[in-house]
Amino acid sequence: MLEVESNDRKFQDENFLVRHSAKFNEETTEAMREARLISEGKISSKSFNTVEDLMRDLMSDADD
Repeated sequence: MLEVESNDRKFQDENFLVRHSAKFNEETTEAMREARLISEGKISSKSFNTVEDLMRDLMSDADD
């Protein structure tokens, strides 16, 4: 578990991403940002009933 510094109490303000961005490549940082926005309900997400449905979506050519 990461220690929380006294001035590091605002994960929602991307403080975590800013402090640790040197350790992550751009794609990873963007994925973390996207996950946070989904968890906050700011962008929509997809859900699947089965792994087969997930794989069918991943293998499709649709950009969504």
